[in-house]
Amino acid sequence: MATTGIKLHRLPLITSEVVKVLEFNEKVEKVSQSGSDWLKVKHPETGAQGWTRSLYLTESPAKAPKPITRGKKMVPKTPVPSEPEKKDIFQPEDFDPEVM
Repeated sequence: MATTGIKLHRLPLITSEVVKVLEFNEKVEKVSQSGSDWLKVKHPETGAQGWTRSLYLTESPAKAPKPITRGKKMVPKTPVPSEPEKKDIFQPEDFDPEVM
């Protein structure tokens, strides 16, 4: 597998301690996996092991690094109604009858 210039973490959490920073296209070996997002890998030259997001790794040398995104874009499951347009002219129904 080829890396794309990423950090290896002690645990499969972005907030976990960084044990090694890998340079672009450094080779690593897969050790284990946690879900579909995280892989535990070993750097064969140093023996360092750590967790990284699987989307940052490729099976063969890459020509250019993948962009690193900082979190997923939140997309609602159900459509959110858009805000009604603001009225320029007030209508009688805009006012509370008890206040008038």
